[in-house]
Amino acid sequence: MHRGRDDDVAATLEKIARARQLVASGLTVREAAARVKVDKSALYAALRNDGGMM
Repeated sequence: MHRGRDDDVAATLEKIARARQLVASGLTVREAAARVKVDKSALYAALRNDGGMM
């Protein structure tokens, strides 16, 4: 059974939130993105949009 788009978006947002925590704890963006399996460009964009850690 295929999940819907809303489920996919929610899962990605959860991954980005976890990746933010990993970056805050000292991992690089690349390392955090790889660990949670999210595209590093999506993580960079999320951090930039937050006024994040860059």
